[in-house]
Amino acid sequence: MCQVVAKMAGKNVEVVVDSDEARAEKSYKEFNPTNKFPLLVAPEGKLSESSAIAKYLANGHASLLGSSPAERAQIDQWVCWL
Repeated sequence: MCQVVAKMAGKNVEVVVDSDEARAEKSYKEFNPTNKFPLLVAPEGKLSESSAIAKYLANGHASLLGSSPAERAQIDQWVCWL
């Protein structure tokens, strides 16, 4: 979902697939203490949870977030369903 939203919003994201070995390292646990995936490293900080990342990437695009309260609620409804 996040990669699709990024593409639709015209934003480039780098996808990194972590290994079990990397996740076991102390430095990785300090980097991602919740061990949640996906994880987006943004200029403002780290975000986890697909729906939160998708909303962050879609920011500024009314066609992706909805242009009215009803449309935004419908988009949230489908995101929750996913």
